[in-house]
Amino acid sequence: MILVFFVACFAWTAYTLARTYRNYRLVWEACPEVPILLSVVYLGEPLWHCLQYFRPATYNDRVSIFFQLHRFQKYAWNFSDKYGLHAKYGKSFYLITPTQCEFITADGPVAGEILSRSFAKPVGLMKKLDMFGKSLASAEGMDWKRHRRITAGAFNGQTDRAAWDEALNRAAAVLSTWLEAEAVTSIRSDMAHISMGVLFQACLALNDESGLHRPNTSVDRCKSSLTTFLDMISGPKKPFLARYLRLRNRNGLVSAMRRLGDTLAELVEFRRQCPTVDRTDLISLMLKGDCQMDAVPEKTSGKLYLTPEEVRGNLFLFLFAGHETTANTLVAIIYLLAIFPSWQEWALQEIDNLLRDTRMDELPSYKLFSFTKRLRAIMFETLRLYGPVLNILRETKHRGQTVNERLLIPKNTMIRINSVALHTDPDTWGSDSLEWRPSRWILNDPPEPTSHDGSTPVDESYHSIMERRLFAWSDGGRVCPGKKFSQVEIVAVLIQLFRNHRVSIIPQPEQTPEQARMDAYARVQNSIQTLTLHIANPEAVRLRWDKRR
Repeated sequence: MILVFFVACFAWTAYTLARTYRNYRLVWEACPEVPILLSVVYLGEPLWHCLQYFRPATYNDRVSIFFQLHRFQKYAWNFSDKYGLHAKYGKSFYLITPTQCEFITADGPVAGEILSRSFAKPVGLMKKLDMFGKSLASAEGMDWKRHRRITAGAFNGQTDRAAWDEALNRAAAVLSTWLEAEAVTSIRSDMAHISMGVLFQACLALNDESGLHRPNTSVDRCKSSLTTFLDMISGPKKPFLARYLRLRNRNGLVSAMRRLGDTLAELVEFRRQCPTVDRTDLISLMLKGDCQMDAVPEKTSGKLYLTPEEVRGNLFLFLFAGHETTANTLVAIIYLLAIFPSWQEWALQEIDNLLRDTRMDELPSYKLFSFTKRLRAIMFETLRLYGPVLNILRETKHRGQTVNERLLIPKNTMIRINSVALHTDPDTWGSDSLEWRPSRWILNDPPEPTSHDGSTPVDESYHSIMERRLFAWSDGGRVCPGKKFSQVEIVAVLIQLFRNHRVSIIPQPEQTPEQARMDAYARVQNSIQTLTLHIANPEAVRLRWDKRR
């Protein structure tokens, strides 16, 4: 028995080393100037968890042998590592394992070229989003162009204006409940409520009173089904515990998925029964090709419509991606403004200046969005350091491709654009790249605000070049179609929350205010990733909203 065990271990070792060497040779011959990291396992494989206590052995600066990638112990490894690994091995390097070659880059020009070209998304990963049908996220080639052409029309000036108004109204309603509480701990759920409500009203043209064609169904039911389903699939990230709980909750997950699928179908059917001639909301645009589909059901190439499954798939994608990312960004911004009162005062100066001609009972005009500088700087700085998406993934598939006229990426290579490292590179962002400093996005502004300075935002200029270095919404042809939609929503919520109020952290009985702020900041810095990056248990931090005028 012992002999069999040793033979099996030897066979596995020989097989692993042979496959690793094969992948290593493939990369070395294609691009010998790029550093290579070797690992006997790939991120997430069972053995990867067993080797977590070994330390790496670095043999030279050109090739590093990692028997355990201590920097890669978490799925969100690059959020804690920041630019550290790239500072040691370069802006781009390869990670070679027995099963995969991965090109990891934090080189801005290289990342920009990859995103501007037709590199495919990893099909295996993207198909996980196709639970209700194929969508924009998983489509490729001409299929992707069809999805993009049909869905992108839902994001226009009219939609952005609707998002602005809806965000203002919903933020005002939420704020009124906060003012009645001694301590607010529901920021995350309240921001999710606002974000989903804005999506339904502005993007889907469905409000909370929209009754569907079947009794006891409503938009609220769809929101509830979506929230339940997302909570279940974004469970704990401890691999073995997650696997165990997934097995235990399999029936519940299947049931939640079925309920969500039914409510998505009901939403689509509800809109199908309504006139769609003048509607430009997402569902109506996706349904406009129904007549083409009915007329030529056998035609599959060059079609200009979406199938019923594709409509449901895209609806789920936009609901999930749109509300999860925006809500988490708003939570982070609110906490950071509470943690840093000087930056909050800096933002209040701009809000007061923008609203100087707006009556107290009047909603701020959508025209103000284009004049915001500091609020957008706060949004971009938060996304730079705490953006919900840590990586942008692509792959080369069946042929190698040359990038930046010098880098040949071999075939069947995973490409990881390390957004976290790109956003914390000292060469790009300065020696304080890890510091949350919104004024880096503003020209002609002092680097550090003070509560007593007399500066005003009137003469400031927005640093638009900096925005091109931010990959929070991806870049190139596959840039998020709802990019401006989300920006408008975030700015509108911030204006409404802070136009007459300020936020602060309530210390625990044994804490000073400074200790409370630093504890909250540590919680932000230790954000975790489930479906997207977010603050872990933000309810543990108690906030207070006070009227300031």
